[in-house]
Amino acid sequence: MIRICLLACLGLLFSSFWLFAQPQPDAASPAPTDPFEGEFQKYLVNRQAAGNSDQFLVKNAPHRFGEWKTGAENGSRIAQYFYGLCLQGGHSTAKDPDRAKIYLQKAADAGLPQAFTVLGLVEAPGVSYVQGFFRFRNDQKSYERFCKAADMGDTAAIYFSALYQLYGFGCTKNEETAFKRIVAAANLGESNAMLLLGTLYGNGVYAKQDFNRANDWIRKAAELGNGNAMFSMCMSYENGYGVPKDSKEAAKWCLKAAELGNIEAAGYLGWMYEVGEGLPVDVKLAWKWHFRAAEAGHVEAMYAVARSYDEGNGVQRDGKEAVNWCQKAARLGDTDAIAVLGAWHQTGRNDLPKDFKYARILLETAAARGSGFAMCCLGNLYCIGQGVERSDREAHKWYLKAAQANYSPIYYYLSQTYFFARGIEKNYQESFRWCKKSVEADNPNAMMFLGYLYENGLGTEKDDAAAVKWYQAAAEKNESMAMLYLGKRYFYGNGVKKDVQASIKWLEKSSDLKNPYSMISLADYHEQGIGGLNDEKLAERLRRDAIKLLKQRIGDEDDDAMVTLGLLYWQGRGVEQNVNEAFALFRKAAKLGNQYALDYLIWLGLDS
Repeated sequence: MIRICLLACLGLLFSSFWLFAQPQPDAASPAPTDPFEGEFQKYLVNRQAAGNSDQFLVKNAPHRFGEWKTGAENGSRIAQYFYGLCLQGGHSTAKDPDRAKIYLQKAADAGLPQAFTVLGLVEAPGVSYVQGFFRFRNDQKSYERFCKAADMGDTAAIYFSALYQLYGFGCTKNEETAFKRIVAAANLGESNAMLLLGTLYGNGVYAKQDFNRANDWIRKAAELGNGNAMFSMCMSYENGYGVPKDSKEAAKWCLKAAELGNIEAAGYLGWMYEVGEGLPVDVKLAWKWHFRAAEAGHVEAMYAVARSYDEGNGVQRDGKEAVNWCQKAARLGDTDAIAVLGAWHQTGRNDLPKDFKYARILLETAAARGSGFAMCCLGNLYCIGQGVERSDREAHKWYLKAAQANYSPIYYYLSQTYFFARGIEKNYQESFRWCKKSVEADNPNAMMFLGYLYENGLGTEKDDAAAVKWYQAAAEKNESMAMLYLGKRYFYGNGVKKDVQASIKWLEKSSDLKNPYSMISLADYHEQGIGGLNDEKLAERLRRDAIKLLKQRIGDEDDDAMVTLGLLYWQGRGVEQNVNEAFALFRKAAKLGNQYALDYLIWLGLDS
């Protein structure tokens, strides 16, 4: 979620920085004989309302640039101003800041206050423009230039001189006078001043906090066409600042701002389409707005674009482009991008070379910045022993840090580490606690495991009704093991009324999801004629397919699969009876800590 603070809002106000100036009614007027006078007046109205000249130049420069250039060369100060803006911003011509200054200076020398203000911004050493934000330094010359342009009647200059005075840049800090100047500029129709005034009221900075007055001023600026104010209205509705929370209204203002070229709004709109916040989920539109913002330098959007390319979400999957955009975001300091790059170097994803040392550096950097995902990945390095000495205890330490950093995907795994004593002493209470947190994060696996804990009274009191409740919840989210447990519950009538048909329904659903244990149970039903099932060929196929799946799982060190397949070999069901193979599988599972395997070996007298 993007959050707006006062300085960020100020940065947004200064987008298209050379395009702010407009006159007062009593300002020095262009010579009446200037052929560009009428066009200039339209420009001033548009710029004052929108807070920048982008809309005007984008619309008019393509067909007016030639005449502006000719007029500038023939001495029209208005044409010199327009031509200078085009050169400065690269509208219908290549950017040429040095040549832009020449023509803007000519317009200023001819008495056009707007040109003087623009020069004060682009020439003054006290101002730099970095990625859509102004960085002011303490510079007296800048302040003096703004004051001079303000005296000539330029409301943008009044606005900038007030900012310098508000923070004491190049002058004695005077908050009271600065605030009065901002109010004056707002009352004279300067939409950026309206937005700033609303921001000051909203944050309670230099004025008593008043959300109603804040929204009144911001709304005025937004309704005039100021894109930054529109985005501020979006955030007001999104967070309920002075207005009722309304994600649909927030989305409406965000779309308006994004369509006017507001970079922050474009990035946020991409997120709204991605998650369905106030808008229907639309991955293609999410991609469109994220990409537009990323190309304009929005760092969070760059990472979003990287994810889209990586996942093929809204755009065709392209690993090379995923890496390209992720590296761009990481170089600009995005913590999530740094963490993901570390993970990709850990796994070799997107054709990146596996480099555990470099992965660890990236992950530790991101973890130090609070990334729970990076902490989880560091846990994986120690769990597997990639570039470090394998250590379950060290892995658990990082997993716990990730959980404490509210990285919800690790809650369920942490519950398992406490349950199976991986790198930590067995603790059913802690397993139950983290399992519940994972359930709160809507994890179907955790719902299934919570049912299991309730069923067996582990870490909590035994509760058949609660077990059924969570098995049902997980099953409805397509968790196949929960379907299996629910099917057994219905068969035996534990916690629910006995219902063989309901048992069959859940076992069939689970089997369709390729759960080998459900397939074996369903095969038993057919062989035993339970619930009217009696298809021996289907039973044979189910058991054969289940055995293939179990063998695959054994390759992944699945100890439960080892025990189940061992029993099938012991009984000769679906496979040729092979007691030695059964013993071998029990022993292998026992070494992995499987209690059932240990019990079977003890029962068979083979525990030594």
